[in-house]
Amino acid sequence: MGELRALSVLGEAQHLAGAPDAAVLLFRECIAGASEVALPLLTLCAWRDLGRSYATLGQPAEALSCYQESLLRFDEVDQPDAKAQTLLYLAHLHFEEGRIEEALRDASRAHALRAGPATQLEIAELLAHLYEDQGDYKTALLHARNHLRLKEHIHGQEQATRLKNVQIRRATEQAEHAAEVHRLRYVELAQSHVQLVQAERMQAAERLVAGLLHEINTPLGVINASMDTIQRAFAKTQSLPGRDPLPTPIATAMQTANASAREATERIGHLVGQLREFVRLDQADQALTNLNELLRATLRLLEPQIPDRVRVQPHLEPIPSILCYPKELNQVFLTLLAHAADAIEDLGTITIRSTDVNKTIRMEIKHTGKSLPPEEQAGLFDLGFAERDATVRLDVGMAMCRNIIHRHRGQISLRSTDEGTCLEIELPHQ
Repeated sequence: MGELRALSVLGEAQHLAGAPDAAVLLFRECIAGASEVALPLLTLCAWRDLGRSYATLGQPAEALSCYQESLLRFDEVDQPDAKAQTLLYLAHLHFEEGRIEEALRDASRAHALRAGPATQLEIAELLAHLYEDQGDYKTALLHARNHLRLKEHIHGQEQATRLKNVQIRRATEQAEHAAEVHRLRYVELAQSHVQLVQAERMQAAERLVAGLLHEINTPLGVINASMDTIQRAFAKTQSLPGRDPLPTPIATAMQTANASAREATERIGHLVGQLREFVRLDQADQALTNLNELLRATLRLLEPQIPDRVRVQPHLEPIPSILCYPKELNQVFLTLLAHAADAIEDLGTITIRSTDVNKTIRMEIKHTGKSLPPEEQAGLFDLGFAERDATVRLDVGMAMCRNIIHRHRGQISLRSTDEGTCLEIELPHQ
């Protein structure tokens, strides 16, 4: 059925395009197919349109036969508008052939049917011409007035429809504008929330680390001082006059224990230094900083948390120092590297690159872990929710990274393929 309707539409297109001979072939094919599957409405419309094409080709006899074939089938369907159109075309054919009586008869039959306004408009115009040719000016005037009334009615409907469409478009634009205002307000509130969470997190981290360093440094200093005292006391007992030195195995064991304890305290001191360097408690919020140093500090801090199956390959080229907020960028590197490590479920590699191109520092953190599907890539830097330990929490990590990079007048972007995922940061500098 769909193919037959397509043939009818193609035939109409060919007729309107000025190719009635091609239209004839299409309509005949449509008639043959519609007759086989018993589609009376499609069949009679195809006969009518075939008659129009024959009339255009200057073959009135064939056109008359087609119109009559169409009219014979209207007993099977109740389509007054379609029948009125067929009668109208037939009246036009009679009128062009000079058969005024037949034209008037068929036009009057069409006028008596419940046709649509557009068809009635054409019928009234033809009847006005026919009665004028007959010399019946009174009846011609009546049909001419009817034609004018229908034209004004149709024009009024078109104007009303046009006005309604304008009102709908205006209401739609207003609704879209209101929705955009609400969206922007939501984005602004979300960004403010991210900044607030970011500030609170960093302040909490600074207080925690400061307290932790203080609690570690105080006993660490006591331990170091005590070991120095023990070392000096041991040296003196070994050289006191009138007393035998301790046996060699005991002395060796004491020196070994003291050396091991001193090595352990140095390791703790080194860790304290790394923590202090990471949070930069002794520096101002904004400082001239080399981003390679920040990355190295972050890697040293994360080293115990990165599994052995994950290799980290830093390729850091010499880059200039830039004026930035080191604590914030430390948080960005920590978040991105932690995400990269979590994305690698088996053996994998995290590659870190830094370059300076056209007064722009570019940093890449690429991992060979699982890639992100397109729908997750689009919302990676938006606020979201994460499920951890059967608890749903607000996840602001990546959104916070984007805001920090934007605060530094930079850009952060993502590329994810089957080979892995790459996060690229661009920060301009003078």
